[in-house]
Amino acid sequence: MYKVFLFAIKRELLITYRSLNDFLMPFSFFLLLSIFFPIIINTDSLVLKKIAHGILWLAYLFSCFLSINRLFDEDYQSGFFELISKSKFLVAFVIGKLFCGWLLITMPIILVSPITLYIYGINETDIILLFFSMLIGTPIIFNICFMVASLTFNLKASAILAPVLIFPLIIPVLILVTSFFGEDSFNSMHPFDFFKLLFLLFIITTPFTIFASYNSIKNSS
Repeated sequence: MYKVFLFAIKRELLITYRSLNDFLMPFSFFLLLSIFFPIIINTDSLVLKKIAHGILWLAYLFSCFLSINRLFDEDYQSGFFELISKSKFLVAFVIGKLFCGWLLITMPIILVSPITLYIYGINETDIILLFFSMLIGTPIIFNICFMVASLTFNLKASAILAPVLIFPLIIPVLILVTSFFGEDSFNSMHPFDFFKLLFLLFIITTPFTIFASYNSIKNSS
């Protein structure tokens, strides 16, 4: 099972290496949107500070939209799913694919997000809080995107259908992560309690993601 997990990671790395443009597109989109947004709107610095965290989370979500359609394309079109669906270690493959997908798509964005926040004039404490909230919170969003992508990859209108299905599922998470930095009830929550809440949501969404992806790949053949 461990070997299948490593095989899934190696396969994802190889696919990414063969199509670097698909890998760089979400990261480039996030970087351009987060950097040029304050330049384009040209608003008061205090307003920018209030909306900065929300902009970065939305930029990450839209970056995911650019990448989710390719998560299963290569495996499906090459017929690899027909082979792996017969394996008793399919769960390990799904977990490996999920982990590597998050690592390749999200980690570059998380690492660069503190740098982009300096443009908005955010203090160092909030930058650190945002970094750790993205480190724990982005797997929740990616889980939902991955799950929907696994359910729609073999549909003709998946590029349109997937974002439509993701939005209703993702709104509560976005409200939670952006409200923590806003002037409301979440602002009084201790950061450690906030991180525990995010981690709990991650624990809840992960089994659903694995189960849905497992069944979708199993039935795709």
